[in-house]
Amino acid sequence: MAYETNDNRTRNKKISIFLNDKELIKLQHLKEKTASKTYSQVIRDLLIKGKIENFEVKKENLDNIRNLTQEINAIGKNINQISRMVNSGQPVFQSDIDYMKKEIENIKLKVMDLL
Repeated sequence: MAYETNDNRTRNKKISIFLNDKELIKLQHLKEKTASKTYSQVIRDLLIKGKIENFEVKKENLDNIRNLTQEINAIGKNINQISRMVNSGQPVFQSDIDYMKKEIENIKLKVMDLL
């Protein structure tokens, strides 16, 4: 239920919500990683825009992002090499494919850690 405030605010409807520990931690994490100054701003951005704008990347994560970009580029080169081999009729080994799958999974985990 929304409560109306008696002042001249643009947003004069107030609601309260209950969160469990996990939900609160996630909301705090979103607030810390964005330019949002308040929880209200984070929630409004998600509700109205469907996304959070001005997502700030912490300085310590920039090096990790650069490293991940290099790893992704290397995987792309490996995929191109395998594609050329397949298209030219050369054999492709399952171990090469398994290695690439493992590298992609590692990158996924690293990305999740950054988020």
